[in-house]
Amino acid sequence: YEVGGVSAGAATEVTPDEIRQVRPLSTDDVLRGVPGIHVVAEDGRGLRPNIGFRGLNPERSRKTLLLMDGIPFQPAVYGDPAAYFNVPVELIESIDVIRGASSVMYGPNTVGGVINYRLRRPPRQRELTFTETVRQGELFSTQFTYGNA
Repeated sequence: YEVGGVSAGAATEVTPDEIRQVRPLSTDDVLRGVPGIHVVAEDGRGLRPNIGFRGLNPERSRKTLLLMDGIPFQPAVYGDPAAYFNVPVELIESIDVIRGASSVMYGPNTVGGVINYRLRRPPRQRELTFTETVRQGELFSTQFTYGNA
């Protein structure tokens, strides 16, 4: 298969089913299962991404281009590429990971690779969702969504 026009040898797609199987607290939990990626937790909730590819320094994902539906969300991609925000895993439908030389077609800051978070689309019919997560260690999370395309 292809991810973003890149052959499968240089790309990995994390499907919605794979994300559900992990039962992630953050995108860090999902990305740890992708070959060639090193994720360092900083705050336990994955709010500040520290993602490195194949031995590159993961500090603030400086060598990794982070995209949300194909658009960079790091504040200064051409300047200081440090990332201080990560997409909440609850909003993600799937993740494309592009490694190696194929990543240069996405622009600057792609020495390690590219991670594209594909967000969920609004539902076609009116939909109301309420989800609560309670886990050991006093973690409590509530998500409330409403959508109608």
